Amino acid sequence: MRLTINLASRPYYHRRRMSFILLSLVVLLAGCLVAGGFRLADSNREVQRLSQGIARMAGQNRTETAALSGSELLQKRATVLHKLALRQTTPLWLDLLNTLESVVPPGVNLSKLESTGTNELSIEGNTRTFGDLQRLLEQLDRSDRFRDTTLVSHKEQLNPELGRLVQFMIKTRIVAP
Repeated sequence: MRLTINLASRPYYHRRRMSFILLSLVVLLAGCLVAGGFRLADSNREVQRLSQGIARMAGQNRTETAALSGSELLQKRATVLHKLALRQTTPLWLDLLNTLESVVPPGVNLSKLESTGTNELSIEGNTRTFGDLQRLLEQLDRSDRFRDTTLVSHKEQLNPELGRLVQFMIKTRIVAP
């Protein structure tokens, strides 16, 4: 009796390598599942925080809203939600001013800080030399709170009391801490 095995009909693949690949995929998918769970938990906390803020603001305005009609009440609620959203997205000014205090070199005077967008800041001021202005630009670039720093304009002026001054305007993007 003679046994023959047809080698072409049997699948020959490396079972250990295939098991390792499948195990790796399972671990990767489990990691993605855990990361998604953390993102979902963070989103839920944010929704709860915003809901509490809306409820707090609505509680303050409850006496005002009792006499309003349906459309006026919807408009009032939209306004409250908009104010709350703005409060959450505007930069923390005290933290921003502390950062600016550490970034601005001696000899640079800031005369105007203006938020031109949700995360944009316009800085105006003057200094005695172009070197001080260059140091300010370099330190703003090195800071982790400011990105895309651009010198928009500069102008040299003679002041009778102070001598030569360089007026400047800088625009930069604020990075959340």
